[in-house]
Amino acid sequence: MRLRHYILCIAIFCTTLLAAQESTPYFTQWQQTAISLNLPKKFAALPWVLTKFDASFRTRHTAGVWALSPSAAARYGLKINNATDERRDISKEANAALYYLADLTKLYNNDEKEMLATYLLPLYGDEAENAASRILSELNKLGNTPTKAMLQAQGNILEEIELQEDIDIDSLTTYMNISREDFLKANPSISHKAKRLNAGTIIRLNDSQRKAFNNCEQKVYEVSVIVIPEIKEEPKPAPAKPSYTTYRVKSGDTLSRIASKYHVTVAQLLKWNKLPNADRLSIGQAIKIYHK
Repeated sequence: MRLRHYILCIAIFCTTLLAAQESTPYFTQWQQTAISLNLPKKFAALPWVLTKFDASFRTRHTAGVWALSPSAAARYGLKINNATDERRDISKEANAALYYLADLTKLYNNDEKEMLATYLLPLYGDEAENAASRILSELNKLGNTPTKAMLQAQGNILEEIELQEDIDIDSLTTYMNISREDFLKANPSISHKAKRLNAGTIIRLNDSQRKAFNNCEQKVYEVSVIVIPEIKEEPKPAPAKPSYTTYRVKSGDTLSRIASKYHVTVAQLLKWNKLPNADRLSIGQAIKIYHK
């Protein structure tokens, strides 16, 4: 009986651990990256202490959940310009920040306080050393297991993504299985009347939405292509040939009499028949009279 109870407890523990790992993709990834860089796993919790995983966090000299400075971001390959700031990309900023911390650790011979004080200098300025002591204390208390608050906050992280091609908003929300209202609520800069988004537009998605976007991104781009139908020019109708009546000149006819009979003018008869004057008519001559 005790053995069965022990096995059951082990099973519940393993299930809970797996569930926690599945629900904390960022934290788990960051811990694995820290280990690979010979950093203590506790530094995976640094964004929680600094920004509470707020992807919109920004100060004069820092931005993103890791509060990374522009110079540090650029040094580790992140792109920052008027169109985009890759510190808003959670995964890219995390890699840059952890590599930066690893290099600082080597620089200061594993002195965690000096390393962290340098990292925090753009955020805290002259108070960086005091902040480093306080934050190290908090990291040590947190340990290596995410708290319930951390789990909840990580699930709500909004990550900024730059669209590579034009997309149709309704196609995007349909394939991602989210409502248009929820998408626009997370992206208040997009007009509620908008139907399409251009390449280069920055959209904000949480973790689960980002995964859904990754799975359907190419399909959304494909179905969002506007196919402009080929416009075939309608053949222009051939100009209608003017209809006319041919009159044969009889004895005693004059152009004036013929014009009066067909309700036209002598000038028209001269033009239509290329006659030099009205006096030269011969019996049997063909005279064209065009219909109005």
